[in-house]
Amino acid sequence: MLLAFAARETSTIHLGPLLVNPATRHPTVTVGSIATVDVVSAADSNAEGRAILGLGIGDTAVRLAGVKPPRVAALEDSTRTIRSLLHGEAVAVDADRPAQLPYPRPVPVWIAAAGPRSLRSASRVADGVFIRVGLHPTNLHAAVDQIRAGADE
Repeated sequence: MLLAFAARETSTIHLGPLLVNPATRHPTVTVGSIATVDVVSAADSNAEGRAILGLGIGDTAVRLAGVKPPRVAALEDSTRTIRSLLHGEAVAVDADRPAQLPYPRPVPVWIAAAGPRSLRSASRVADGVFIRVGLHPTNLHAAVDQIRAGADE
């Protein structure tokens, strides 16, 4: 809700949550929320919006809720589901019928990643990667190598 209000009151900044995780928020809820922000942030109903969606395993927030952080594979599956829904595809989500966003909003989806598996996974399924390895050049170079390897996969 707050992002939608911010979208209405601004005209140039990109807006989005950092981070949403699949352990505490169902993909259909995430898609409905970020699509709303995208629509509200667009110059008109046919224009591209300014929303960006940040995903991750949720680590600290998930643990504080007493929930186990999802595995990399679960984040990858959730990301695929979210991207499919944002592009207007009907997706099975363990409900009576497939879920489908009535108005496609191809919002860019980025994943926050730190470990080698999550960096490779993020580059396979997301539009971008928030690299969480600190600022040391050795760590950054190693992370970029993992991202490139995942993109090649």
